[in-house]
Amino acid sequence: MKSPDQMAAVSTAWVSSRWFWPVSGIAIVVLVFISMDPGLSIYDEALVLYGAFNVLRGEFPYRDFWSFYGPGQYYVLAALFHLFGVYAFLGRLWYAATVLATLLGVIKLQSLISGRRLLGACAAIISLVWISIAGMYLYPIYPALAFALLAAICMVRHWQSGLKGWLCLAGALIAVVILFRHDLAAYLFVSLSVGECFHHLKGDAKAIRYRWRTLLGHLSVFCACIIAVALPVILLLLQHIPFADISYQMFYIPSHVYPEMRHIPWFDFDKIALGMARVRYAVTQSIVLMPIGTSIVAIACLLQKEWRSRQEHWQVSSYVMLTCLVLTLPVSGVVRPDIIHLIAIPIFESLLLACLMGTLHFSARYARVLIVGATIWLGFATIVPTWRMARQIKSTLPLLVRPAKSGSIASLCRPPAGLERITCMRIDPVEEEEVEYIQQHTGPDAKVYSGVGRHDKIGMNDILFYFVSKRDAPTKWYYLEPGLQTTYPIQKQMIEDLDRQHVNYVIRNLTWDNDSEPNQSRFSSGVTILDQYIDSNYKTVATFPQVLILRRITPF
Repeated sequence: MKSPDQMAAVSTAWVSSRWFWPVSGIAIVVLVFISMDPGLSIYDEALVLYGAFNVLRGEFPYRDFWSFYGPGQYYVLAALFHLFGVYAFLGRLWYAATVLATLLGVIKLQSLISGRRLLGACAAIISLVWISIAGMYLYPIYPALAFALLAAICMVRHWQSGLKGWLCLAGALIAVVILFRHDLAAYLFVSLSVGECFHHLKGDAKAIRYRWRTLLGHLSVFCACIIAVALPVILLLLQHIPFADISYQMFYIPSHVYPEMRHIPWFDFDKIALGMARVRYAVTQSIVLMPIGTSIVAIACLLQKEWRSRQEHWQVSSYVMLTCLVLTLPVSGVVRPDIIHLIAIPIFESLLLACLMGTLHFSARYARVLIVGATIWLGFATIVPTWRMARQIKSTLPLLVRPAKSGSIASLCRPPAGLERITCMRIDPVEEEEVEYIQQHTGPDAKVYSGVGRHDKIGMNDILFYFVSKRDAPTKWYYLEPGLQTTYPIQKQMIEDLDRQHVNYVIRNLTWDNDSEPNQSRFSSGVTILDQYIDSNYKTVATFPQVLILRRITPF
């Protein structure tokens, strides 16, 4: 039996070998797929799938269908649909690719800063656990995170080598992040700029005056590269999309409507007060406080003169960049502090702590205590996500390895006629029944409206229906949000669209009618003209659990 020293030597040799990256990549891909739920989301995931299909056939986001996501995710999926066909599983492949790039980026950035790949691998594993429980597989944050980490790697390379080419590449990658998540791009720009300032402003007063000129030159190049990549894309969009539509949907709604209608408290004390029944919620929600603790730890290390002197200045600049990023990321969860909106936090938390663990042997005693304490806190918060990931793997793995099992991936890859778009994926049986009913009673060019039981109070709606049934939405406002489709002007426009498009079938899904969140979405807007229009012009012809299908009974 090998001694601990021999085992450590073997581990170090493997981490340093040329097999580390391919083996790590394969392991990540396997874990991503076995921890993935094959069921399609009828709201968030479907929103991107159907939006990408709309782009594929020549429509433009914001102008032809409303969205407050950046355009990048729609166009990437549309390109995949164009190359390989319109299949939902292509979205999952893109998700897996972005997660792979993110986790390899975590390992690479950590090894660049501290030279400890094994610690980077641990940070990647923790990140994967959090990502696996976040779900919402086509949420644009995933590609944005991958490109953000690549930008951070390029900036560290720039500080390490002094080459401006890395600085230009970092700016270009920030421009790419803008196309997916402009808020994350803003946090990244601030953090990289702060790191660049710290990297240059060092030395005596005379040296600092010279470095100011160098710094301003570098920041100018950095900003110019961002503009050079982002501006042509923005101008191309503005050529086809009115600026009013873009500003209203990407800036006004997220800053004015969404916070009022979708805000949830940072801690739901009512849930926590229920005791052990909600212990999983309380443990997972501790992610909200993580940036505070980890930032204190990082700042405590940065304030140590001996700690800074034991490392190259570019390494210290990297810690400043990561600390600034960890401090700014919680802003993205101000409105909805749940795991999907805060998924960047555990990724950069684990990355920063892994880097700090690499400096443990020369940190001051109080700093060592803080680093170990923050690491234990992160490990404690990861217990529940690990358990949930294990449960998901337990339910998914048999579907992958047992072809004869009911609902296996092999059986899902042979969908019924008309449901080809969900090849190798799973949808709710009720969804499948209503899709088949509509396909039997309408032609392929028919427009069908998938709504809710009441439009004066909205939780969400079934967007997946449009993508799966191959029946298009009759209005650009098919994606229902409280504060928008609950208002008089938009309901009036939707009525006009239903008439103009000669919509013969309306679906009313009652599932979310009684949903109630601690925000303004739980109250009725008092606007019922769309519901009155549907009640007056349509009658129920088919009933499924929580779903009514109505047919037009009056002339257009």
